[in-house]
Amino acid sequence: MPFNPTKKEIKNLKIGTNFDYFINVKALKSKQNVGAIDITPHRFRNESETSVLVQIEIYDLNNEEIIYSETVEGSVAISNNNNNDIIFSKSADGLIFGAYKRIKKDINKKSI
Repeated sequence: MPFNPTKKEIKNLKIGTNFDYFINVKALKSKQNVGAIDITPHRFRNESETSVLVQIEIYDLNNEEIIYSETVEGSVAISNNNNNDIIFSKSADGLIFGAYKRIKKDINKKSI
């Protein structure tokens, strides 16, 4: 199901599944230049970054409307000024998991 579906697509989803709600989630790795462990000597290292984008939309299929939408970005960067030869950082998957946790925390905060 695409993001921002039409009313017709939402109605067809309700008819086809008979569900009350639909959760649409998308996670993208927009840049992946940093590994979880980087052992490049600092004098040879270029600036690098890993960034992710997580989007979620929750639809009420009975009312055919969106009831929650959130986009969370996560990133980790290594600058040229870092003099360490070994750098530990979050992987892209770890950033995605962290973004999901932020969304879950926001949903719990806004829930009844």
